[in-house]
Amino acid sequence: MGNKVVFFKSFVFVLSFFIGFTTLSTSLNGNSNHPDSTLIYYQESQSDMFDSLLVEFLTETPLFTDDFVNPYGYEFDSVPVFEDSILRYRIEELNALSPFHFIYNEEVRNYIYYFSSKKRGFISRAMARAEFYFPIFEEMLDKYQLPLELKYLAIVESALNPNAKSRAGAVGLWQFMPGTGKMYGLSFNSQLDLRREIYQSTEAACRHFVDLFQIYHDWNLVLAAYNAGPGNVNRAIKKSDYATGYWEIYEFLPKETRGYVPAFIAVNYLMNYSMHHNIYAAANDIEFELQQIDTIGVNEKITFKQLSEITSISLATIEYLNPQYPKKYIPAKTWHPMILTLPREGINRYIDHQRNIELLEANSAMQQNQNGQ
Repeated sequence: MGNKVVFFKSFVFVLSFFIGFTTLSTSLNGNSNHPDSTLIYYQESQSDMFDSLLVEFLTETPLFTDDFVNPYGYEFDSVPVFEDSILRYRIEELNALSPFHFIYNEEVRNYIYYFSSKKRGFISRAMARAEFYFPIFEEMLDKYQLPLELKYLAIVESALNPNAKSRAGAVGLWQFMPGTGKMYGLSFNSQLDLRREIYQSTEAACRHFVDLFQIYHDWNLVLAAYNAGPGNVNRAIKKSDYATGYWEIYEFLPKETRGYVPAFIAVNYLMNYSMHHNIYAAANDIEFELQQIDTIGVNEKITFKQLSEITSISLATIEYLNPQYPKKYIPAKTWHPMILTLPREGINRYIDHQRNIELLEANSAMQQNQNGQ
């Protein structure tokens, strides 16, 4: 049948972004190669994932920059649709180079369609933010000798939004629940939530992956346990007469977890074959690159507004780089510095400001001593 291209007017994207977040399970009717004949039910976990992401990721920025590269000559708003044989071949290519067990089936196909048609903007904006976050993830995954494909899990979990929060209470890029977060040192209170901190939450996620792999020795089961918890996975294994593969225990898993691995495979696929589907990185809302930022320890209580005035860094940038401070200020801890992340020029201005304060205090103390004599 060959490749077919379906043309959607741009307003269809906007309308479709706000529908379809209900419950899981997928089924097909009729010709499987045409999107109009595909009936898709989305799992509850997808609704939970996107609760805090809708406005920011689906409406805030343009879908593409003006100078995006289009090597296949697609129209701007065209949505390519591919035959099963082509999608299967591409998934097999990914599987051949991955420690994960990537397969192509009905569930995976439906998620590929879901993200490549109804949620194109979601993938586009994740691609833009990946330019900032993925180097951080890759360095940490490499440190723990973990598959680099796990970086795509943060897209499924949070759409690369460190402030994402699900209705169940999971928070941050890696969506840590309170109990699991505390197990890996991600403390939180009204003033500080380390589940939102980029570096510490990523390291915690890697440690959690390592622990889960030592239990299951299968990366798809690690994903299932990351989503549902080891208890639910163990019960599914028992109900399936101790099967050892994700697809063998699939029907015994919680509803939301049944869509978790298919969604992960689909995101892996689309991040690698995005241009084939006419999807490109959105105009990036991150105004700096990873190598341009640095961290410094802060012992004083200081508000983000004060920091913005001192460093000439925008309030939005300070908030974005320091999501672990939900009250928009750094609490004082004289015995343990609190981490502040800023573009390097902001760090330098902050250091200069502190030196000026120290110099003024030293001069004041000297003056008082001279007056006392």
